[in-house]
Amino acid sequence: MISIRKFLTAQTDQAVDPRVIFWYSLSLVFAAYYGYLVLQSSFGAPYVVQDDARQHVFWMQRLIDPALLPDDFMADYFAYQATPGYKLLYQGAAALGIHPFTLNKILPPILGGLGTHYCFRLSLQLLPVPATAFTSTLLLNQTLWMRDDLVSGTPRAFISVLLLAFLVFVNGRMVAPALVALTLQVLFYPQGALLAAGILVLRLVTVDRGRVRWVRSPQAYLLSGFGLIIVIGLLAPYLVDSSPFGPLITPAAARQMPEFWPGGRNAYFTDNPILFWFGDRSGLLPTPMLTPPTIAFSLFFPWLWWRSPHRWLPLIKARMAILQQLVLASLGLYFAAHLLLYQLHLPSRYMHHSLRIVFALTASFTMGLFLDYLLQVLARPAATVIAIAQRGFAITALCGVMIGLFGYSSLTQSFPFTNNRYGRLPDLYQFLQATPLDTTVASLTKETSNLHVFTQRSPLISPELGLAYHTGYYQTFRQRAVDLIEAQYSPDLQTLQAFIQQYGIDYWLIDDQSFSLDYLTQNNWFNQYQPAAQQAIANLTTFGDKLALIQAKPQCTVIETMPQSLSAIAPLGSDEAQAYWLLDASCLRDLS
Repeated sequence: MISIRKFLTAQTDQAVDPRVIFWYSLSLVFAAYYGYLVLQSSFGAPYVVQDDARQHVFWMQRLIDPALLPDDFMADYFAYQATPGYKLLYQGAAALGIHPFTLNKILPPILGGLGTHYCFRLSLQLLPVPATAFTSTLLLNQTLWMRDDLVSGTPRAFISVLLLAFLVFVNGRMVAPALVALTLQVLFYPQGALLAAGILVLRLVTVDRGRVRWVRSPQAYLLSGFGLIIVIGLLAPYLVDSSPFGPLITPAAARQMPEFWPGGRNAYFTDNPILFWFGDRSGLLPTPMLTPPTIAFSLFFPWLWWRSPHRWLPLIKARMAILQQLVLASLGLYFAAHLLLYQLHLPSRYMHHSLRIVFALTASFTMGLFLDYLLQVLARPAATVIAIAQRGFAITALCGVMIGLFGYSSLTQSFPFTNNRYGRLPDLYQFLQATPLDTTVASLTKETSNLHVFTQRSPLISPELGLAYHTGYYQTFRQRAVDLIEAQYSPDLQTLQAFIQQYGIDYWLIDDQSFSLDYLTQNNWFNQYQPAAQQAIANLTTFGDKLALIQAKPQCTVIETMPQSLSAIAPLGSDEAQAYWLLDASCLRDLS
């Protein structure tokens, strides 16, 4: 038992140590296994795309064929919004013949492996116990793979690995690597660079006997000085750049729009203060917080900090400054983002990523202390009833923790959470792929959000891309949505034909939910567009099958198809359409 305890809880400051090598290798094994599960899901069906990739990657198909998506204002907008490093990475991959969506699928496991490496190093810096460093990586991997940040392969997928690398280099006083990590943060995810800048500022001060003093380390000033110059220099263009898609929306204007309230595409505000301060976009804590449940050990860390006499605590306290600076920088930027709403993007971006790292590390430290206590109990001779009971408790607790720690991925059916979207209409996709590159499809169906990806053709609007942050972009988007709703639910054929002529529509996609009153009244996205949505429901109630588009469906349908079930991979949901019709707009235009 003594040798087991030594293997699990003994400290080491040697980089080349059998225990370090063993636990580091095991960390990478689990990271690779989780990455394999993600790849298995991503490549498990013919038409698969991660939800956020439909927003950040679809336009990059132009890197393979510049003629794709011509005059597509949505593609232009998201191309403009892409961060320089992210764009350059995909451009380099495209030059090597790697399709953007292939790169998007293989990036998350790579980033997960790199994040595991830096998490292990950071944990060892704070507490040089290799087994605890392994637990840190396992908890962080489980946390990250149950959210759709890392798995998205979008710019925010880079925040954890780059932030961890920066923390490792700064804490290890490695100036050049820290500046490289900081530069990459600016290029891939600027919000992460602001966090790093906050840490660099906080590292210039220290608290001594209750008084705040400037540090006296020249190296600290060198790193902070150059780091802040990099951040200011690289972020300055964002401050002076005049977006061709209009200014950012103001909080006052956003409060007047249903898009920013519950059910809206950009839901942020709510009348419930608890939901607001703990929500996904505005909240302080990650949601869900206790994922995996073993993260709950982090809740006991403050008590250990103040009360525990364990031999590890003085060492942890002496090395914990970097995490304290991370939390303080995150809090400062979180409240600054609330005060400067949308200027610094969403407040939660500054807290959630940081706290996931902090929770994983502090939970692993707490588990390590708890494990050490249990092993001490098991090492004692069981000579009394009390000792036997203590040993029974220790064995039970040890088994429970091990099952929770190692069995989480197997016991949770939704692990990993990929948030993939599956294309179920291959006949439709193949038909549209054979049409001219400048084909435009009018549609209000959920399937519209998949057309960019699976057909490489442009919908008039895509619900997934209806972000209302830039006023110029969203004014165009909203006007198209309103005009489309008015045309689709008009009883007047001439109104329908005028719309087709105005926007150059080639095809019109509808499904069996398009003219369902129950579906429309409960469709939050559709009901953002008032008063057009209300009038559409009134027209459907009044005219029913006499609406112009319904009347024309038998004559102008070129494809009628049903969604394919993907069985256990992604079974059809009860709220999904069961039939789709693609109508030829030229046929609609020629009707009389």
